[in-house]
Amino acid sequence: MVRPKRVHTTNLSRDALEIVLDLIEIKLQSMEVFDRDDAREAKSLGEARSEIASILGLTLQPVVPPQPVSATARMHRARAQRMA
Repeated sequence: MVRPKRVHTTNLSRDALEIVLDLIEIKLQSMEVFDRDDAREAKSLGEARSEIASILGLTLQPVVPPQPVSATARMHRARAQRMA
């Protein structure tokens, strides 16, 4: 059975939507992008975050986008060199 892409429901409470929004933000902040699948997931999470925020009428602060692991590794190496 194929699920529809968009489901419009009013059955979720505001509290439930805010909890889902918090969980999405936590996931986005903790992600490390290793490949295209990870990048695709990060994009989908960002779109879901925007959609839920618009339903709630919230203005969102930008979440630091997940960086590719190589960029993160470079940042950690540079920080370690400055401390040495």
